[in-house]
Amino acid sequence: MKWSFLLILLFGKCFSQNSEISIEANGQASGKREIYKVMLKDSTAQIVYFNRDSISKKFNTDKRIKKLFKKMDLKNPKDSAKVKEFKNILESYSHYTRDTLKLSSKTVIELKRIISKIDETSTSDLEIKIPGTFELMIDGTIYKLNIPYKGKNRIVWASKNIKRYPLIYELIVFVENIRKNSSL
Repeated sequence: MKWSFLLILLFGKCFSQNSEISIEANGQASGKREIYKVMLKDSTAQIVYFNRDSISKKFNTDKRIKKLFKKMDLKNPKDSAKVKEFKNILESYSHYTRDTLKLSSKTVIELKRIISKIDETSTSDLEIKIPGTFELMIDGTIYKLNIPYKGKNRIVWASKNIKRYPLIYELIVFVENIRKNSSL
């Protein structure tokens, strides 16, 4: 009796969790940009998926871009405002496809389990530092996640690397698989 009450309290927190998280995949080399917005409410959830499928040809002729590149040094930290301006211009010419996926109750339970583990893990503990190694991302994809920590949202930058970011990896792969399996 005591154990069942404890289990109800423990899983009740996970299942009553309402939150919105986002996962942005930005491919530096490929130009890929995917955004997943996961909205959880009680026992339901949906994922809104955005995929940059094209960039207008007008981007290449925008005079602001040419002006930025003449003066920009990517290694110079003072040029971060120019990089941000470049990204804003790029976004203004980007075209996205959008899809909304409603999740089954079984999928919602599993997703909330993963998010609950992340919610309980400090930002520094999300990354496992491996001494004497460095990370090389072949396609240059970096993930920006807006995820919970103790009930509040935080921004975490990570790669899709199971050894270095096991919980982040689990979340990214789970959400990506929902998208992939929905198109079957």
